[in-house]
Amino acid sequence: MEEKDYLTPAEVAKRLRLSLRSTYRLLVSGKIQGVRRGKRGNWLVTPAAADAYLTRPRGPAVTPTREAQREHERAVEALRARGYAI
Repeated sequence: MEEKDYLTPAEVAKRLRLSLRSTYRLLVSGKIQGVRRGKRGNWLVTPAAADAYLTRPRGPAVTPTREAQREHERAVEALRARGYAI
């Protein structure tokens, strides 16, 4: 089975076994890296960013790894190249 380039918040919630509301809270807080696109602010998340949340260090402050940050930046650039306004 081929993995998708981007996941919706509902797919992230299912993948991480979280409620949809919790997933949105994590996206808004930046604990899960995602990109808001479009007028209504639909979220897109890379599978790597969703998985990075599971392997994050536990503690008061969570900063994304360099690899996760680069993956996020590549995903944003890919969306811009496809014509999405981000």
